[in-house]
Parts: sequence; structure tokens; C-alpha cells
Amino acid sequence: MYPLRSCSSLLSLAVILVSAACRAEPPAEGPPRPGRVPPRAIWLSGADGGAWVALLSMPTDSSREVMALVFRPNGSIWYKGELALTPSSGPPVDLTDKAQPVGWDGEALMLKDGRSLRAVHQP
Repeated sequence: MYPLRSCSSLLSLAVILVSAACRAEPPAEGPPRPGRVPPRAIWLSGADGGAWVALLSMPTDSSREVMALVFRPNGSIWYKGELALTPSSGPPVDLTDKAQPVGWDGEALMLKDGRSLRAVHQP
């Protein structure tokens, strides 16, 4: 009966370890911040690895555009310039709420309310 008890203990330990691993969450802070990424940038994880996003200005009632810097995970600049709220109708976006941006797709900063801030390309 001793071997059966040992197997039972091992099985219990395995169940505990697996359940603990399933509850583990990735760090909210993202990967180590490269030196060129400003402290105000937030990490947005994604299928392509994610991006660091720093909003340099906030939208106002008269302007629905923001200046932004978007960095790849390694710290190289992915996008630098204006982002325009799309669609522009609706209430202003509170970008001081760090939970508002949910992703970057290479052309737009997706927002939790379903709108986005799209890259404004200069000719």
C-alpha cells in the first residue's frame, strides 16, 4: 500500500502545480523597457510581440488628434506623428486612463470603446 500512497501524493502535487501555473498571468509591465523608450510609454502586448506607446499630447474638443511615438519591443521607432480619432464623433477619449489603449496594429491605436486613433500620414 505504500507505493499507492506515494503515487497519490505525487498526483496531488502535480495537480497543485498545474493549477497554479494556469492562474499565472504575464507581467503587466511588459518586457524590459529599452533605454530610448520614454518612461511615460505604456506596453501593449499583441500577436506580433507588442509595442510601447507614448502619447505626447492629448485630444481636445477642438482637435481629435494626438501626437504619438510608437516603439517596437526592441526600442526602435515604429511610428512617430499624429494619430486621428476614428470615428471622430462621440465623446472625447480620456487617454489619461492607461486602460483605454488596448492594442497597436501598425496603423492604428485600438481603444477599449471600439474606436481607434489612426496614423495620419504626411505626403
